[in-house]
Amino acid sequence: MRVNPENDFEVPEFKGKVTLIAASTKDVKLNFEFTNDYNRPLRMMVYIVRFAKHRASKGSDLKKDLPTSADLEDSLKVIVRCIQRKSFASVCRALENGNTKHELLSLRPFIDPVDKLLRVGGRLKSAFILYDSRHQMLLPANHRFVKILVRHLHETNLHQGQKGFLAVVRQRFWPLRVKSTIKKVIAKCVTCFRANHTTIEQLMGDLPSYRVQPPPVFHQTGVDFAGPLLIKSSSTGRKPSIIKTYVCLFVCMITRAHRASFRPIDRCIFGGRLRRFISRRGLPLRIFSDNATNFVGAHNELEELAKMFAEEENAKRIVYECTSRGIEWSFIPPRSPHFGEIWEAGVKQVKHHLTRVVGGHRLSYE
Repeated sequence: MRVNPENDFEVPEFKGKVTLIAASTKDVKLNFEFTNDYNRPLRMMVYIVRFAKHRASKGSDLKKDLPTSADLEDSLKVIVRCIQRKSFASVCRALENGNTKHELLSLRPFIDPVDKLLRVGGRLKSAFILYDSRHQMLLPANHRFVKILVRHLHETNLHQGQKGFLAVVRQRFWPLRVKSTIKKVIAKCVTCFRANHTTIEQLMGDLPSYRVQPPPVFHQTGVDFAGPLLIKSSSTGRKPSIIKTYVCLFVCMITRAHRASFRPIDRCIFGGRLRRFISRRGLPLRIFSDNATNFVGAHNELEELAKMFAEEENAKRIVYECTSRGIEWSFIPPRSPHFGEIWEAGVKQVKHHLTRVVGGHRLSYE
């Protein structure tokens, strides 16, 4: 069609049509499968919220600066609100209608009138703590965002253990069945795996017969010396001298009952301690002790004790004292203290209680 410029004609006016679609947060579907980073979805939500405000204000509200901490906090609440409306739709509907019968009744949840979040109730409304700690945000179990959140808190809190980390998570959030989530996150953490790796353990041998058969108490006895302890030479006098004393510990190899005696170290002291032990507890069939070579490389405080066991005269005296009474004496292998774990545990108990009861006081032998 040709247009003659000399003829006047009017061009019709065409108006564009604008279609506005309104969607509530109930219909929003968030996908967190694309990332493992906690901050990335928060920053993306910041720009989405800014764009929504810009469109709602018809171009007057426009922010181009970087997201601030307040923006990230608001975006976190928006994400949590969307997750709650999707996962706890029936609970939110029941609370809005004033119905108290729902699946989360034990947590006493309520909808916050300020930020419209579903929070945990409780009895801490008057507590002088943060509002998020009094009423935590509810989150569903086994949600992708919950796993990302738990992993982020685990890394920022320096890879805490399960019990301590549970308290950290519940300072602001209350994910359902979060203990299993925490366990899975810690199990997959490379740093925790390297720090808490399991070592190869040797299979332990069978216990010897004297450890499992039920003879009389102290029928199989282990003996060990511990010390030195500093005591007063006498309880009379103004300035008694301080002397060394050692603990002679007799331990039953089956019941682990023990008896300790305290005397200054002497050449003939063990024979006297043994006779006194027999007169009170009966005659043992077999006595076990450390090998004499274990005392050779001991500390300086045990030099006297090492000499006592090393001298042939003292060894003969001990053997004679035992053989004359029908006692069999057995030494554990050299440099193998794990063979004497029974009496070593008894020595630990004696020192534990003496340190806490006596402390730094100097007692006399009486």
